[in-house]
Amino acid sequence: MDGSYILIDKKDSKKKIEITPSRFINIHKFYLELKNQIDIILLKFFSFIESKDNFTNENREEFNVLKKKYTSYKEKIEEIDLINIDFYKEIDILNIQKLEKTNDLIIRYKKKLEVYSQIKTMIPEQLKTEMIQMFAKNKMSVPDNNHIRNLAKANNIPANDVELWFSWIEENYYYLLLKHEISKINSSINAKELGYDLNTKYFIIKKPIIKE
Repeated sequence: MDGSYILIDKKDSKKKIEITPSRFINIHKFYLELKNQIDIILLKFFSFIESKDNFTNENREEFNVLKKKYTSYKEKIEEIDLINIDFYKEIDILNIQKLEKTNDLIIRYKKKLEVYSQIKTMIPEQLKTEMIQMFAKNKMSVPDNNHIRNLAKANNIPANDVELWFSWIEENYYYLLLKHEISKINSSINAKELGYDLNTKYFIIKKPIIKE
């Protein structure tokens, strides 16, 4: 009824709850409309200034009305700008983090290529898998020299190459870790942008009213 929802108790029709829904606006669209209205007012101001006619009382009344509107619109724009500032500040922080992680990723990528280029002895996939498992069991770090020497002796591989393989595994681990962290940052940026789009599209300007 008249835009409100009326809930009536079936057992007692005198018991009613009236709910006036929230009011929403598209804040981005509203922002553009305000900017447009301000531009129109400024053009009107300039027309007053450049007019060769005398400034009449009627002109003064219109000027004062426009001045009040201009002040009101400017205040609303500044309030919206505060919302935008917070959003873009958060996005900027995430983008800086992403840039730093991407720089680290490039360094790790070059490092793993450098390590791999120093390896002289290729190893079978089964041994590589075994070394990856050893690296994981050692809390994602290269085993000590005793383990490296024993593994080298058991597989008839120079200990230096075994150490290089472990270094290569370590560089790959941190490389993949950085890729995962960058992916998480991207997800955060996407989530914030989606939330911002929803908030600006359905911005509450009036809370629901409930009367019993």
